[in-house]
Amino acid sequence: MHELQDVYYAEKQLVKALPKMAEKATDQQLKQGFLTHLDETKTHAQRVEQVFQMLGAQAKAVDCPAIDGIIRERTRRCWTRH
Repeated sequence: MHELQDVYYAEKQLVKALPKMAEKATDQQLKQGFLTHLDETKTHAQRVEQVFQMLGAQAKAVDCPAIDGIIRERTRRCWTRH
């Protein structure tokens, strides 16, 4: 159950971070890639919620410092295409 909560946390954090990454992207194709990934990530989060439901558990995310670090680093970068 804890691993499922970690996955749910990661998906929810990405839903928050991807719009910021898209906003910082200077290349239109990269920006669109982030937005497409955002839609896919929202679907992933919904699927994880369905798994919780199938297990008879409430969808709950637990903090994962590793995911926080990765997302924090990625959202700070200037997204340009070289």
